[in-house]
Amino acid sequence: MRESLRVPLEAAKLTRSFAGTFTASSNLPIGAGLGSSAAFSTTVASALLLAHKHLSVSEASGISAKDTDLVDGWAFLAEKVLHGNPSGIDNAVSVRGGAVAFTRSFGGKSGGLVALNG
Repeated sequence: MRESLRVPLEAAKLTRSFAGTFTASSNLPIGAGLGSSAAFSTTVASALLLAHKHLSVSEASGISAKDTDLVDGWAFLAEKVLHGNPSGIDNAVSVRGGAVAFTRSFGGKSGGLVALNG
């Protein structure tokens, strides 16, 4: 199991019941490879984690790196449900913003994400 998945599965135990209605709309075309499912997954993960008080948000600094990883882990799990074996790049970019370079692990070489600064 990926290290980033252990954090949300162990740290974000949803203990209260929550009832709510989420409505989502988008102008991104479905199936065009623009990351709309990752954007949706990130939004739902963030909303549920906020609703259950598993994220702390500061107006001045946003959310911490730890909380960013938590949202990313849950968004990645949602992407797995939607796509089976996602790379993790779409949800990582959706959660963090900006642009990243992704290398998939293959043939004994490790992969990962590197932020691109322009």
